[in-house]
Amino acid sequence: MHDYYQIEVPGSPHQLSDENFRFRMVAMNEELMEFFNAYMNCNLSEQVDALVDLMVFASGTLDLMGVNGEDHWDLVMKANMAKKVVKDPNESKRGSGIDLVKPPGWKAPDHTDLLLSEKAQKRFL
Repeated sequence: MHDYYQIEVPGSPHQLSDENFRFRMVAMNEELMEFFNAYMNCNLSEQVDALVDLMVFASGTLDLMGVNGEDHWDLVMKANMAKKVVKDPNESKRGSGIDLVKPPGWKAPDHTDLLLSEKAQKRFL
């Protein structure tokens, strides 16, 4: 999408500018509110549209940060798949019986090595 609209994408991972950060936060919050409103109106089509738009903004944000979202997605999903389903809503910090919790010894994903690898790869491409 960035190529199509001729929006420059960085050559290596970096933090967004303040302006781009603010824009993307507003846009993603708008999509969350659209999802909320569509849910409240029982409009499944608009719910799906809002969630897909949210994914587009999130993916595009990673792209504008110079990050390969697919590799980082795999890292996060591996960590998430090591979690356990709560047996009781009281185990959930969200009070939900459909939540996942971190078992003893669970480790959060560390993106450092991937980011360093992406930075090194893009420097030599």
